[in-house]
Amino acid sequence: MRNIFAFLLVFLLLISCETKNEPILEEETFSLVGIEFFAREDSREVFTRDIPTITFFNVNSTEIPYTFNPFAGFVEESSFFQSDDIVSFHMDIETFVPVYIDESGTIFLGDRKWQYSRNRQRQTSARNFYTTVIVPENTGIVIGATLFHNQYRADYKLTLRGDQTGKEKIVEGVWTGEYADYAQINITQFDW
Repeated sequence: MRNIFAFLLVFLLLISCETKNEPILEEETFSLVGIEFFAREDSREVFTRDIPTITFFNVNSTEIPYTFNPFAGFVEESSFFQSDDIVSFHMDIETFVPVYIDESGTIFLGDRKWQYSRNRQRQTSARNFYTTVIVPENTGIVIGATLFHNQYRADYKLTLRGDQTGKEKIVEGVWTGEYADYAQINITQFDW
């Protein structure tokens, strides 16, 4: 009787240790289906940046044109996503973001050039603020400039589709971006 009991115990132990050949699932990867942005009550904030003055002297006996960009090196765009879904930030997703939100909350999207990332990203702006001024002979000019920036905030809903399972995943959060809007340039002429 003890032998039968011992045999059953060993048999059950062997059966319970048997491995099953279940497939090992790799970590799910996702593809972008789309992203929607929704204006907030505090979607727009304007702030300014004063640029150091530029002084130019024309020592010639004829007037000459002077072309300048007072904002060279100062004009950047930025993008920043925030969400409680930290895992979604580990995906390599390039997306569109708002470039303008008007007073009524209408959102205009820009090019697909920003990474979906919780790190603040900065890019040089394509905005061109070059100006040409005619400087009379034997005079100088002092150029003062102020750059007006818009900082935008919008809620977003990012829709992803699992590459292996086809299941959709929705990620919600807040996006913040900054764009140059316009320049105010003051030119003062003086004789010397």
